[in-house]
Parts: sequence; structure tokens; C-alpha cells
Amino acid sequence: MRGRGRWRKRRRMRSKRICRGKRRKRGRRRTRRGGRRRMREEKEKDEKKEQEENRLEKEGKRNRLRKEDWQEEKEREKEEKQEEKLERREVTRKIKTRQFAQSGFVTGCLPVETGLVLLVDGRVVSSCCLFGGG
Repeated sequence: MRGRGRWRKRRRMRSKRICRGKRRKRGRRRTRRGGRRRMREEKEKDEKKEQEENRLEKEGKRNRLRKEDWQEEKEREKEEKQEEKLERREVTRKIKTRQFAQSGFVTGCLPVETGLVLLVDGRVVSSCCLFGGG
């Protein structure tokens, strides 16, 4: 330490203090580099996308929807979802009310949003009915 001056010594002590926390992280060095690369790639991708959008805008072919169109589309999707929900409820209600003979053979099954609908002797039955459910 002789001849280097006290500032260098102080700096060295400080770096040691900082490095104390790094001892735990020593084995993880590689992963961080990969993360940085990924970030850079994403950044480049975003830049490319932006350039493409700018080019399209310059040519006058705006591919973005106007706000009103976007809102209309949202509303339409919401309505469709609601209709689907009602339809599903109707299907389950029909399934639950339909009676069938316990001795019936499963002749097929249809995948529905609610799950699998089993056909027993050609009649629609829910899978829960088969196992003693409602």
C-alpha cells in the first residue's frame, strides 16, 4: 500500500465493500449477458416495426384503425361474447333436463365450449350425468 497515496487505498476499500454483495452473484454472470442481448434484439425489432409504420403512413396506407372503428369492434366482440354465454347456458339447461336410460350405450361425443357432450343412444347427455351427477 506504500507510495500509492491514501485516496487509492480508500477507493480500494470501497470497491471491496461493494463487491461483498457480488460474491453471491458470481455464478450468474452468463445469464445477464443473454438478458442484455434479448433486450437489444427487442429494441431493434421495435425500431424496425416503427420504421415500417412510418413508411406505410408516408405512402398513405394507414393500417391503424380509427378510434371509432376500434370502439365499435370492441362493442361487437362484447355482444358476441354475451350471445355465446347465453347459448352455453341454454345447452347446459337442455342437457340437465334431458332424461335417459341408465343402460344406454355411448354412441359418440361432441366437443362443446362447456366440455364434452356425450351422446347416449343418439341422445345428448352431459358427461356429469353419466357419473351419477345431475
